[in-house]
Amino acid sequence: MDGRRRGLLLVVVLAWAACLATVAAVLVAQGVEHASRWAGVLGACTALAGFSAPWAERTVTRLRQAREVRSESEEAEACAKAADDLARVVRAQWREEASVRRLQDPWPLPVSWAEADPDLADHPSLVFGEPGAAGPRPGELSQAARIYTRIPTGRMVVLGAPGSGKSVFAMVLALQLLQRRGPGDPVPVILPVGGWDPGATGLARWISRYLLENYRLGAASEHDRRRLARSLVERRLILPILDGLDEMPERARAAAIGQINRAFDADQPFVVTCRFEEFRQAVESADVLTFAAVVQLHPLSVETIQKYLTQTTPRRRVALWEPVFRRLDEEPHGPLATVLSSPLMIGLARTIYGDSPRDSAELLSPSLAGRAALENHLLDQLIPATYEGQAADVAPWLAFLARDLAGAGSNLAWWELERTVPRWVYEVPAAVPAGAVLGFVFGPVAGVVYAVAALTFWRLAGDRPRTLEDLLRAKKARLPLAALRRAGAERRLGLVAGRYTGMLTGVAVALREYWAAVPPATAMAHGVAAALAAGLAAGLFAVAERRTPSEMRLTIRRSVGRFARHLAIGATVGVGTALFASALIGPSLGVLVGLSAGIAMGLIDGLNVWLDVATDATTGLSPRSTRRSDCTAAIARGASIGLVIGGATFVAFTIAAGWRSGLTHALIFGGAFVLVDRYSGISATVWGRYVVAKVWLALRGRVPWRLMSFLDDAHRHDLLRRVGAVYQFRHEQLRRRLAET
Repeated sequence: MDGRRRGLLLVVVLAWAACLATVAAVLVAQGVEHASRWAGVLGACTALAGFSAPWAERTVTRLRQAREVRSESEEAEACAKAADDLARVVRAQWREEASVRRLQDPWPLPVSWAEADPDLADHPSLVFGEPGAAGPRPGELSQAARIYTRIPTGRMVVLGAPGSGKSVFAMVLALQLLQRRGPGDPVPVILPVGGWDPGATGLARWISRYLLENYRLGAASEHDRRRLARSLVERRLILPILDGLDEMPERARAAAIGQINRAFDADQPFVVTCRFEEFRQAVESADVLTFAAVVQLHPLSVETIQKYLTQTTPRRRVALWEPVFRRLDEEPHGPLATVLSSPLMIGLARTIYGDSPRDSAELLSPSLAGRAALENHLLDQLIPATYEGQAADVAPWLAFLARDLAGAGSNLAWWELERTVPRWVYEVPAAVPAGAVLGFVFGPVAGVVYAVAALTFWRLAGDRPRTLEDLLRAKKARLPLAALRRAGAERRLGLVAGRYTGMLTGVAVALREYWAAVPPATAMAHGVAAALAAGLAAGLFAVAERRTPSEMRLTIRRSVGRFARHLAIGATVGVGTALFASALIGPSLGVLVGLSAGIAMGLIDGLNVWLDVATDATTGLSPRSTRRSDCTAAIARGASIGLVIGGATFVAFTIAAGWRSGLTHALIFGGAFVLVDRYSGISATVWGRYVVAKVWLALRGRVPWRLMSFLDDAHRHDLLRRVGAVYQFRHEQLRRRLAET
């Protein structure tokens, strides 16, 4: 804790001490007989202040972080270290991917290129720095980095036909640049640009967000990671390789080119890959990419095709290629030669015929006389060749993923599986338990009405804001305090609204029953039950579900102080509640109830900050690691709140009605909070909704029960490629063909 925060805490303590002294003076002046009344007032104020303290502390911390300014040297040093760590991770990631795709087995295909149509590029004098300068030199894949580094501006556009090897070029270029990278050089990062909406998000912001979503940048907090990602982009320590401009919607490509030109200064290098015709149309609608050289990939020669297929096939089966080779020699520009000149299609032919004893003479069938028929045949036979004997199960699963999960884009993100099922599939498991708990406390009619109202409201809301947090986020620019807009306090405001709803309901129920001559212990127990039920129900409309995977890991050394601080805040709430309760029901039960409530709150907040996301190591994220991390976070949060709520409920109802009643209420309330609570419950996490969606789809035969293992296996078989935390189909052409089936 820095000096300013210590000073602020001292001021608060002194102010509260002055309040206590004032109350003591009043008691002396009015007589001890009024002590219980003033103790109740003082206790209520203390509990209210302590109840709000965690939210206030987090908001102040966020505001302090937003204003915090590090020196230029510290910022530069942190960015340089982060860039070096990121380069190591990116290189390991793409070396593994190159191995899966068999790029070096036995040798990389000699994809060649030459200068593209000059009308698609900027003026040579702007690109190469002198009038009449020659365009980019022809070359092959093995020379990618050497040719690229000869472009003074560092800006390059790679064009080609579908399946011509543009994404492979991007991967090889990134690996070669990483191998040659020196201290302070930018880190080449491949960015699947098909997921970028240039009309909604600026390019620099989108790149920063991509880094956060796909790499675990080493920093002390989420705020520091965001700032680090932003600084890496602003300091030009990232070399963006924008792969797949053609995968964007047609109307967005021209806007993307315009935004790239506006977002990047002249000294910011980048690489863009795109299909030839799509890029031509975008340039005609907008402009060329400023200062960028443009090259076009060439198809493979007949000699290269024959050499590659020969050397990738076991010697005992090489003779099976002879009929195909004769056709290639006889018709070097025919449909078969044209199809196999694509790196994608020759790779499929190797998998289907070179890796198995199937007769490649199938390719000479009269029914496959045209180019489209040959391409569709290779695409259709890939799954039967890869999953021999299992194609009948695997093909429908992949077709569903290609059509419904990837949709018009290319990413297979496990946390978006919930989009493929009706919303009620995961809304019912949230609304029904909350309604059941509400009915358990306030009667079945209240529970049924709540559940029906919640489901109806969510149904009618559609894509509009469904919670207070969503509403605040949508109206962020209209919030009255600029500090709240900067601090991003929407989630904490929603959490506080839910908490206060529960607390006020519980106090009202407890007071009503106490004034109705109900035994004090019973009145307090019923108040606890009402507070928990109302807080749980209100939370579904106050706090939004988590929409992206999160991570929690136990960092004892760094978080024990934060845990102790939140436990102390809970103790403050307990003292205030004890004073308030003592004024109503006497000191013995009042102290017990107050301390139980305070310790429960302190444990909930303390455990949530102890299970921290901080990590000092930069690592790459994968689909399995993000799912495992979110699963761990969901179970840890759910278990912590379930145990604490269950324990507090057990104490309250054991005092009021015996241990059997205490155990029953503990199981009901603890289990409900584990499942439904919008802040810590499992149903509010992306992993919880993923499990619900997966079970629903598996029961209907749309996906396998072990979906993540299936995706991993499809990646090992080169049907999918891994890009950070998501999978993509090996090629967009394959995805589209599967989606049609």
